[in-house]
Amino acid sequence: GFDLYAELVAEAVAEMSGKAVEKTEPIEVRIDLPVDAHLPEDYVADQEQRLEAYRRLAVAVTHPEVDDVAAEWEDRYGPLPPAAEALVGLARLRVEAIRVGLSEIVKLRHEIRLSPVDLKPSQEVRLTRLRPRAVLRAKEGVLFVPARQPLVEDLIGFLREMWPED
Repeated sequence: GFDLYAELVAEAVAEMSGKAVEKTEPIEVRIDLPVDAHLPEDYVADQEQRLEAYRRLAVAVTHPEVDDVAAEWEDRYGPLPPAAEALVGLARLRVEAIRVGLSEIVKLRHEIRLSPVDLKPSQEVRLTRLRPRAVLRAKEGVLFVPARQPLVEDLIGFLREMWPED
């Protein structure tokens, strides 16, 4: 979803400006969630600037980098509209996914599929405490957690609790 779009946008920007495609590749994390996340045209009117803004966010792999992009947008274009805030939220979720080694976060009917997941016994105990209704398919490396609202913020919190930083 978002990552592929951002990659295509980066290529389009490079093509339009006659520059070589920058080799800073976004780390692949598939995030497929029903979230209205984009930069509205009435927020960033210029298409080239909008494409560059998407590219900058797509290559951000740390929270400070995401924060810098969001701050730049606020400085240049004003307060973030809800769709842009949601886009920044997805970027923060992507940072957490990269940190814990996930390559996929997908919303199914009533749950979220996270993969690959390889839990130690102590982490399985933590999972039972944090999300009693979660289902771990250890052989497949897949974890299903019930979807909770607000979806993105809840997932960020879950990843931070499940895999705390050292």
